[in-house]
Amino acid sequence: MLGTAGRAVLRTAARGLTGWLFVEAGYAVVKEPGGRVDLAAGTLGTLRKVVPLPADDEALVKANGAAQLVAGATLALGILPRTSAAVLAASLLPTSVAGHPYWRIDDPAKRAAQKLQFQKNMAMLGGLLFAVIE
Repeated sequence: MLGTAGRAVLRTAARGLTGWLFVEAGYAVVKEPGGRVDLAAGTLGTLRKVVPLPADDEALVKANGAAQLVAGATLALGILPRTSAAVLAASLLPTSVAGHPYWRIDDPAKRAAQKLQFQKNMAMLGGLLFAVIE
């Protein structure tokens, strides 16, 4: 069993590693959303049926990236870690559905690659949920 100091070191490392991923990914989206806007369009259209969202898909994709960048940084730094993890979890679910819709892909190799990315995101979501309740 780990003592208090060991748990603190592991907690800090986990937050740093997880946060760093979102800082880099969020920055890339804010800087150049690229094809992510087209990928998000269908999901955003579906969400607009139940949530009043602005019509500018690119702005929403960039806002999601900015949320990931900021929440990733605050998580990595240990600033409001539960709130940071909750923001990241909330942004990761629609990002995963829009970005890795493996269930729509017929090509077996592409489907497998996208399924793996989706599953990776769900594993990260699970870790973020642990951080929310920790």
